[in-house]
Amino acid sequence: MIRFSLTSQIPSGKGQIRKMWRHGKLVHYPQKRFTDWRRQAAKEILTQIKVSEKSLAGPLAAGVTYIPGDHRTRDIPGMVDALWHLMEFAGLIEDDGQIKQLMWNEWPQDRAGPRVDVLLRKG
Repeated sequence: MIRFSLTSQIPSGKGQIRKMWRHGKLVHYPQKRFTDWRRQAAKEILTQIKVSEKSLAGPLAAGVTYIPGDHRTRDIPGMVDALWHLMEFAGLIEDDGQIKQLMWNEWPQDRAGPRVDVLLRKG
């Protein structure tokens, strides 16, 4: 089981990956805004977990509690996509296809600041 918290807004992961042809090959790359968030969020995660907890294998279940910090409408599938990309980048999971169950809780009435709490467990 892995638990971690992030203390920032989650950008949408949709549309963050761009494609271009380089040297005859199609290359996929993320936009700078997304890579900046991902790098900072990965640092935040890696300060909270033990090395032995990294890279869970097999099917997983994820529980997410999201506190948006404001009243704007959010793209939940896009945020889920960003979190899954982040967990792969940080080495917590091997592939986002491992996550077979998701429980998403949002608490928009709490305006103390944006935050997301994530619990990953074998499913």
